[in-house]
Amino acid sequence: MAWGFAYLFVFVQALVPGSFTAAVNPATDRSWMELLVLSFTTLSSTSLSDIVPITSWGRSVVMIEQLAGLGYVAMVVSRLVGLTVAKRT
Repeated sequence: MAWGFAYLFVFVQALVPGSFTAAVNPATDRSWMELLVLSFTTLSSTSLSDIVPITSWGRSVVMIEQLAGLGYVAMVVSRLVGLTVAKRT
């Protein structure tokens, strides 16, 4: 899922230049690796990235990825609980 959102970030950056900025070379476009790091840190909710979305398009995609990450964790936990309950009955 992280790679898919990284590709989406690349698309947003191509569609709206300057959608993402960083502490290092803030005026240039972000590289694939930088956007992949942003995707992994957003999906895992660790927020360790120095890359920041600064346009509404970039922020919208980041928010969707945050919801997807939260939904994924909820799905895994509910599946584990369901397996545990089914095993006991």
